[in-house]
Amino acid sequence: MMAPLRRPLQQAVADPAATEDLALRVRCGIHSGACRRRDNDCFGGPVIDRAARIMASAMADKSLLSQAVVELLHGLCRCR
Repeated sequence: MMAPLRRPLQQAVADPAATEDLALRVRCGIHSGACRRRDNDCFGGPVIDRAARIMASAMADKSLLSQAVVELLHGLCRCR
């Protein structure tokens, strides 16, 4: 994840007031696409599978974005 997007997430997780002094180690994998909805749940298909693979690739305290998300965000922030 690019620095301008990563900092707010890391700061929120590291804020003792926001976490009630609980140390949190968070890893995120973010992907975008259409998923199948049934009974108020999203499941199956390549979009969910890709998001899970991206999250599994992230180490503790890291956030990863897919290229699809980077392209959606292009122009909204100063990403490198």
